[in-house]
Amino acid sequence: MRVSDNKFVHPEEPSNLSHWSKKWGVSTRDINDAILVTGTLSTRKLKEHLRKDSFIYHPLVGTVKAIRYTIDYIF
Repeated sequence: MRVSDNKFVHPEEPSNLSHWSKKWGVSTRDINDAILVTGTLSTRKLKEHLRKDSFIYHPLVGTVKAIRYTIDYIF
């Protein structure tokens, strides 16, 4: 299945919702809930939200990103 728009989830299209569900390893209900909570259809923001709620997320990930951005900014 080919998705024509990689920046936004289109919940009105079952095939699009199914694509993102399989790609992220979550249910379509999880995606719909994330859309309601975040208020956006942006794949980047939805993926961040879904990842944040997963057991793999660790608070230090954000700290490491901040340190990397700071180092890149300085050098």
